Amino acid sequence: MTIEQAVLENFRELPADKQQEVLDFIQFLKHQLPAQKRRTPPASIAGKGKTLGDIVSPIVNQEEWENSVKNAQAIFRKYIPTTRKLSEELIQERREESLNE
Repeated sequence: MTIEQAVLENFRELPADKQQEVLDFIQFLKHQLPAQKRRTPPASIAGKGKTLGDIVSPIVNQEEWENSVKNAQAIFRKYIPTTRKLSEELIQERREESLNE
């Protein structure tokens, strides 16, 4: 028999006033439990979206987003030319790191 079954079996045998005392005691115990910590987003993304029911929508429009992506790609290409793939760049970097170890 589980604890839950034993509690229920014994609870049912109590008069109504004692059942109320048990319920009050359970609520007292629950109140004493430590509060669950709420998860919070990292500061870098906090406030960057708004919740609409179960849907999260960006706070920037599609055109602004596309412009930001293009700007980021342009900055990226300053350091890695289009003739070189990022995967090749990373592989080369790992090879150099392993030689230095």
